[in-house]
Amino acid sequence: MNPALLIAIRFAVILVIAFFAIQPFNWFCQISQKCRPIFLSHYIPRKIGERINVSINAISYSEKVKFTVLKPEDEAHTNKRISAIYHVKNISKKTISFRPALIVEPEYVEKYLIRYECLCLNKYRLKAGEEIDMRMELMIDKKIENDERFKREMLINIGYKI
Repeated sequence: MNPALLIAIRFAVILVIAFFAIQPFNWFCQISQKCRPIFLSHYIPRKIGERINVSINAISYSEKVKFTVLKPEDEAHTNKRISAIYHVKNISKKTISFRPALIVEPEYVEKYLIRYECLCLNKYRLKAGEEIDMRMELMIDKKIENDERFKREMLINIGYKI
Protein backbone atom coordinates (compact mmCIF):
# COMPACT_ATOMS: atom_id res chain seq x y z
CA MET A 1 0.00 0.00 0.00
CA ASN A 2 1.17 3.53 -0.77
CA PRO A 3 2.81 5.08 2.36
CA ALA A 4 1.10 8.46 1.78
CA LEU A 5 -2.31 6.79 1.60
CA LEU A 6 -1.58 4.83 4.78
CA ILE A 7 -0.66 8.05 6.61
CA ALA A 8 -3.82 9.75 5.33
CA ILE A 9 -5.99 6.84 6.54
CA ARG A 10 -4.34 6.88 9.98
CA PHE A 11 -4.82 10.65 10.23
CA ALA A 12 -8.51 10.31 9.28
CA VAL A 13 -9.02 7.59 11.91
CA ILE A 14 -7.38 9.78 14.58
CA LEU A 15 -9.66 12.70 13.65
CA VAL A 16 -12.79 10.52 13.87
CA ILE A 17 -11.71 9.12 17.24
CA ALA A 18 -10.92 12.64 18.51
CA PHE A 19 -14.33 13.88 17.39
CA PHE A 20 -16.21 11.16 19.24
CA ALA A 21 -13.92 11.44 22.28
CA ILE A 22 -14.45 15.18 22.66
CA GLN A 23 -18.25 15.26 22.35
CA PRO A 24 -19.06 13.40 25.61
CA PHE A 25 -16.39 15.49 27.36
CA ASN A 26 -18.09 18.70 26.17
CA TRP A 27 -21.46 17.44 27.33
CA PHE A 28 -20.01 16.67 30.78
CA CYS A 29 -18.36 20.10 30.99
CA GLN A 30 -21.51 21.99 30.10
CA ILE A 31 -23.62 20.04 32.58
CA SER A 32 -21.16 20.02 35.48
CA GLN A 33 -19.55 23.46 34.96
CA LYS A 34 -16.30 21.92 36.30
CA CYS A 35 -14.27 22.24 33.10
CA ARG A 36 -14.20 24.14 29.82
CA PRO A 37 -15.52 22.37 26.73
CA ILE A 38 -13.23 21.76 23.76
CA PHE A 39 -14.53 22.98 20.42
CA LEU A 40 -12.48 22.16 17.34
CA SER A 41 -13.98 25.18 15.57
CA HIS A 42 -12.05 27.41 18.01
CA TYR A 43 -8.84 26.35 16.30
CA ILE A 44 -9.95 26.83 12.70
CA PRO A 45 -8.81 30.28 11.56
CA ARG A 46 -11.65 32.59 10.56
CA LYS A 47 -11.59 35.97 8.93
CA ILE A 48 -12.74 38.51 11.49
CA GLY A 49 -15.61 40.61 10.21
CA GLU A 50 -17.07 44.03 10.94
CA ARG A 51 -16.90 45.67 14.33
CA ILE A 52 -20.25 45.47 16.09
CA ASN A 53 -21.64 47.13 19.18
CA VAL A 54 -22.54 44.47 21.72
CA SER A 55 -23.92 45.23 25.14
CA ILE A 56 -23.60 42.42 27.73
CA ASN A 57 -26.31 42.59 30.42
CA ALA A 58 -27.43 40.82 33.58
CA ILE A 59 -31.01 41.27 34.77
CA SER A 60 -32.32 40.00 38.09
CA TYR A 61 -36.04 39.91 38.78
CA SER A 62 -35.47 38.35 42.19
CA GLU A 63 -34.63 40.10 45.44
CA LYS A 64 -32.91 36.90 46.59
CA VAL A 65 -29.94 37.11 44.22
CA LYS A 66 -27.35 39.65 43.20
CA PHE A 67 -26.63 39.08 39.50
CA THR A 68 -23.85 41.05 37.76
CA VAL A 69 -21.48 40.89 34.80
CA LEU A 70 -17.86 40.83 35.99
CA LYS A 71 -16.00 40.81 32.70
CA PRO A 72 -17.94 42.17 29.76
CA GLU A 73 -16.30 42.10 26.35
CA ASP A 74 -14.53 45.33 25.34
CA GLU A 75 -14.74 45.11 21.57
CA ALA A 76 -16.73 42.72 19.42
CA HIS A 77 -16.50 41.67 15.79
CA THR A 78 -18.39 39.15 13.72
CA ASN A 79 -16.61 35.77 13.56
CA LYS A 80 -14.74 36.55 16.80
CA ARG A 81 -15.55 34.97 20.14
CA ILE A 82 -17.32 37.09 22.74
CA SER A 83 -17.06 36.07 26.37
CA ALA A 84 -18.27 37.36 29.70
CA ILE A 85 -18.23 36.17 33.28
CA TYR A 86 -21.45 36.41 35.26
CA HIS A 87 -21.43 36.48 39.06
CA VAL A 88 -24.40 35.33 41.12
CA LYS A 89 -24.66 35.65 44.89
CA ASN A 90 -27.52 34.31 46.98
CA ILE A 91 -28.34 37.13 49.40
CA SER A 92 -31.31 35.35 50.97
CA LYS A 93 -31.33 33.03 53.96
CA LYS A 94 -32.65 30.05 52.00
CA THR A 95 -31.37 27.77 49.25
CA ILE A 96 -32.48 28.95 45.82
CA SER A 97 -32.63 27.31 42.41
CA PHE A 98 -32.53 29.17 39.13
CA ARG A 99 -31.93 28.72 35.42
CA PRO A 100 -30.70 31.81 33.56
CA ALA A 101 -32.64 32.67 30.41
CA LEU A 102 -30.85 34.10 27.39
CA ILE A 103 -32.00 37.50 26.15
CA VAL A 104 -31.03 38.63 22.65
CA GLU A 105 -32.22 41.92 21.20
CA PRO A 106 -33.04 42.38 18.39
CA GLU A 107 -34.54 38.90 18.16
CA TYR A 108 -33.37 38.11 14.62
CA VAL A 109 -29.75 38.06 15.86
CA GLU A 110 -30.33 34.82 17.78
CA LYS A 111 -30.21 32.73 14.59
CA TYR A 112 -26.68 34.08 13.96
CA LEU A 113 -25.36 33.19 17.44
CA ILE A 114 -22.95 30.30 17.77
CA ARG A 115 -22.98 29.31 21.45
CA TYR A 116 -19.91 27.69 22.93
CA GLU A 117 -20.81 28.06 26.59
CA CYS A 118 -24.36 28.98 27.52
CA LEU A 119 -25.62 29.53 31.07
CA CYS A 120 -29.12 28.50 30.02
CA LEU A 121 -28.20 24.81 29.72
CA ASN A 122 -28.05 24.27 33.47
CA LYS A 123 -30.17 24.68 36.54
CA TYR A 124 -28.13 26.12 39.40
CA ARG A 125 -28.63 25.73 43.13
CA LEU A 126 -27.08 28.08 45.68
CA LYS A 127 -27.18 27.82 49.44
CA ALA A 128 -27.64 30.92 51.59
CA GLY A 129 -24.71 33.31 51.09
CA GLU A 130 -23.11 31.14 48.39
CA GLU A 131 -21.65 32.70 45.22
CA ILE A 132 -20.80 31.35 41.78
CA ASP A 133 -19.05 32.63 38.66
CA MET A 134 -20.42 31.43 35.33
CA ARG A 135 -18.82 31.86 31.92
CA MET A 136 -20.67 32.71 28.71
CA GLU A 137 -18.90 32.35 25.38
CA LEU A 138 -20.42 32.83 21.95
CA MET A 139 -19.74 34.15 18.49
CA ILE A 140 -21.87 36.11 16.05
CA ASP A 141 -21.66 34.58 12.58
CA LYS A 142 -20.33 36.74 9.77
CA LYS A 143 -23.50 35.96 7.77
CA ILE A 144 -25.28 38.62 9.82
CA GLU A 145 -23.48 41.28 7.77
CA ASN A 146 -25.67 40.33 4.78
CA ASP A 147 -28.90 40.85 6.74
CA GLU A 148 -30.61 44.16 5.91
CA ARG A 149 -31.87 44.55 9.49
CA PHE A 150 -28.29 44.45 10.76
CA LYS A 151 -27.26 47.29 8.46
CA ARG A 152 -30.01 49.51 9.92
CA GLU A 153 -29.40 48.80 13.63
CA MET A 154 -25.96 47.62 14.65
CA LEU A 155 -26.42 47.57 18.45
CA ILE A 156 -26.90 44.08 19.85
CA ASN A 157 -27.94 43.38 23.45
CA ILE A 158 -27.02 39.97 24.83
CA GLY A 159 -27.64 38.98 28.38
CA TYR A 160 -29.24 36.67 30.87
CA LYS A 161 -32.12 37.13 33.24
CA ILE A 162 -32.85 35.34 36.47
